[in-house]
Amino acid sequence: MGLFSGMERVVSERTLNIRKLLLDPDRTAMINVNTTDGFFKKGPFASSHMMASIKNIVRANEYLLHCRRVFAVDYHSPKSLEFRTFPEHCTADEQCQIIEELEKFTSSSDVVVKNCANAMFANGFLRWFAENVDTLDNFILVGAHTDIDIMQLALSLKSYFNERDRAAKIIVVTNACRTFSAESHNADDFQTFAAYNMLLNGISCVSI
Repeated sequence: MGLFSGMERVVSERTLNIRKLLLDPDRTAMINVNTTDGFFKKGPFASSHMMASIKNIVRANEYLLHCRRVFAVDYHSPKSLEFRTFPEHCTADEQCQIIEELEKFTSSSDVVVKNCANAMFANGFLRWFAENVDTLDNFILVGAHTDIDIMQLALSLKSYFNERDRAAKIIVVTNACRTFSAESHNADDFQTFAAYNMLLNGISCVSI
């Protein structure tokens, strides 16, 4: 059995249907990560592979319609240090727009911008988190990219609550987030790796 096939088995066995979770909407936050045109429809990361997950991102937001909601989206300067690692992306307004399919949720949501992969260190997200953390028990993540932005934020949130010995559920909707495909970055393999890694760290993986 290969490395990824073993991970796939574990991920499959431990991924729950989100409807099996008892979530109080008043104590739950939906975090949409990088749900912008620059990740799904335009730019170096955009692809039909990424776009295929949009329907499940919408379903997750509809299912949790009455919870608190925040969009954490990239908005870089052309000189962003992140471009030493990743292709230039989300430097123009047209790439930083939240995808049309999710616009109906933005009027009742907070939108924060970030200049690095991990939203936990973005000033806007830190302010939102400080204002809401005491009244939230569940954090649900969807968007892009599963093995980078999603996983970094999920692990940071989990570490925050572990450090304080406070019980909180960090939940990733794995069929409502995707990662990009490139020559040295097989999207399916890295999706599996990310889900497996998050499960090992006590993060819940669910499907919608």
